[in-house]
Amino acid sequence: QLENEATLTSSFNIYFLRPISSGSIRAIGQVVKSGRRQIIAEAVAVDNDGREIARGSGAFFTVPM
Repeated sequence: QLENEATLTSSFNIYFLRPISSGSIRAIGQVVKSGRRQIIAEAVAVDNDGREIARGSGAFFTVPM
């Protein structure tokens, strides 16, 4: 992001797959597509045992300020 741009969220989805009551959570995210104005990203969260507990994705776009 440049100093003269803002990033806005156009959509955001998260799916909680199982509960977690204690321990650490690790999230792994990646940019799926990065265009001139649109960014698509996704992430997976896992518990201490490496089990997937949540999955999400988002679409974002940049606008001049």
